[in-house]
Amino acid sequence: MQKINFRFVQYAPHKNDGTRAIYLRVSINRKSKYLHTNLYSADEHFNWDMQLVYPTHPHATIINKQLTKMNELVQNYIYECNYNEQIITAEKIFKAVSGNDAVLFTEYATENIKNRQLCKQRLTQIKLIIKQFNEFAPNVKMTHINEKHIIAYHKTLLDKKYGHNTILTKMKILKSFTNAALKDKIIKDNPFIHFTIGTYTPKMVYLNQAELSLLEQYTTSSKIEKSCIDFYLLGCYTGLRISDLHKLNYGNIQDNCIVIKQGKTSTMVKIPINKKIEKYIDHKRKKVVTCRYTDITINRYLKAICKAVGITKPITFHSSRHTFATIGVTKGIPVEIISKLLGHRKLATTQIYAKVEDEVLIKNMQKYNELQ
Repeated sequence: MQKINFRFVQYAPHKNDGTRAIYLRVSINRKSKYLHTNLYSADEHFNWDMQLVYPTHPHATIINKQLTKMNELVQNYIYECNYNEQIITAEKIFKAVSGNDAVLFTEYATENIKNRQLCKQRLTQIKLIIKQFNEFAPNVKMTHINEKHIIAYHKTLLDKKYGHNTILTKMKILKSFTNAALKDKIIKDNPFIHFTIGTYTPKMVYLNQAELSLLEQYTTSSKIEKSCIDFYLLGCYTGLRISDLHKLNYGNIQDNCIVIKQGKTSTMVKIPINKKIEKYIDHKRKKVVTCRYTDITINRYLKAICKAVGITKPITFHSSRHTFATIGVTKGIPVEIISKLLGHRKLATTQIYAKVEDEVLIKNMQKYNELQ
């Protein structure tokens, strides 16, 4: 009778990141063979007794699910072979579990976003993209995602007539998951290696001072309109992205400044509170103006309000950030200061507003042509 035992072990050398590969060791009549599970763990994260990784491992849920599944597959295979009186070999066991240990894209992506610091709006957006990609490639495993999937998914987005920026966002988020899987050694090859996401610089839309005044003077009995317009004006006077404004609270008010860590760049910004911003802070109730509506709803109401006051520009909430920077530069605030207030990592990103100021000056100088 065959004497069979198996367990997960780590015996390979440590990698640069301090992790080691997890192997399935199968011993038959004291002769051992090993199967690479394509899973990795630091020594201190691996529980030899439980044959699982500790919850402190950043991907404990995914790894433990795969180890548990492989354990069950091996036990079931051994049981069936013994029941049918078949000879068991390590190679047959490895064949029984190979291909069944790969994690699904939805499982990996859902677990991955738990380790990201995301605002509610961004989290909802990413969950939607995970759902859409799963509809495009139902129950696809991370190890099966290749360049063909990426190209076909991109073509699908184009066929559905999504805007350029929307497509870029969806592809970048998908790439963030494949990059994370590469780092976690879930996959070996980069499916994006020959695919260029590209860049797109849309026409910058912003309000001038006169247009901003029109919105400040706008009165309405609609609570939704009031909430949307106040939220937008707060964005115009702080330069904060809508995602950061959604998480802004009174706790961010420190030493007469708004101090907040930006979600997109993880940069800390400190914005001095002026009279314009002060209007949207209730110190007595310790509250800051908020807006509980979705970005889509806010943008829809903004467009309607702008149309009502005679602003014909294609306004979206992000134009508030452009408005803050453009008016600041026009008022003589140095680009370096604007860059710091916006939380830009590179000064070159902010230089575009200096160019806008030049265009405004040139346009105004043309008025001298009207002199008789």
